Amino acid sequence: ALFLSTEVLFEFPGHGAVEPRLAVQSISLIRYPVNGIGDIVRIGVVCFVYLMVVYYILDDVEYCRKKGLAKYASFGWPHVDVINVCLFVISGVWKLANQILVLLAIPKESADEALLSRIRATAVSLQSEDYII
Repeated sequence: ALFLSTEVLFEFPGHGAVEPRLAVQSISLIRYPVNGIGDIVRIGVVCFVYLMVVYYILDDVEYCRKKGLAKYASFGWPHVDVINVCLFVISGVWKLANQILVLLAIPKESADEALLSRIRATAVSLQSEDYII
């Protein structure tokens, strides 16, 4: 999932206990086919998010080049930022590899059309499984 909406609610009822509630809703922008302008906008938003992450990585590298690695001397938010960016990059590489492998796994032509349709169905279902939230 690319975007998450998280709601954390702590209720304090009259009997004195705390009742926590958690609701997480995720939105995956990549699993939709490109059929119209809305789908193109979704792809544009995904590209914009990846460009923002690339900008953040370049900005952090430039900061470290100018000021050194002093902000990484003790464990804290800079380390969390690096871990978050690394996980995001790994997720993007995984999605790209999935797309490429699905394209390579489905042959364009085959003598056995029934086998080809089963291969296509399996590849599409596995690809869709990766995007199920």
